[in-house]
Amino acid sequence: MTAVTVSDRTTIRAQIEKGALVYPYTAAEDVDRGEVVSLDSSAEATLADRNSTAAVARGIGIVVDGPFDQSSYTYADGARIGVCVFGPVTGFSSLTPGMWYYLSQTAGALDTAAPAESSNEYKRAVGYALDTTTIFVLPIPGDAEYKS
Repeated sequence: MTAVTVSDRTTIRAQIEKGALVYPYTAAEDVDRGEVVSLDSSAEATLADRNSTAAVARGIGIVVDGPFDQSSYTYADGARIGVCVFGPVTGFSSLTPGMWYYLSQTAGALDTAAPAESSNEYKRAVGYALDTTTIFVLPIPGDAEYKS
């Protein structure tokens, strides 16, 4: 498994002109563009993590560039943020076109491989690479799988 790195968070943006859907949420903790988030019990965005609870492993989308503060790439707890819940997000690097990307063991990060069923972690696909810089956000519906 290889974590996806984001070398320049200022370049992460939803391609609304290509059909991306961005919803406004309040950050439940500090988050950065390019990180995967879930919703907590208050419907606030918290970093998604596959080796936490089922709720935290339900990544709903990727933090992007707006609609509130497009000049920032890092957002403090309580900030209004944009989360792409469907569609293309560009600004990544070294992606493999056609490959699915999953929640990582690192909170908020993406990984190139799903965890093994025996890993005691949740499996959650977040999206797939359209090209070397763009992920099409398409969280698999339903509960996160695995983790006994």
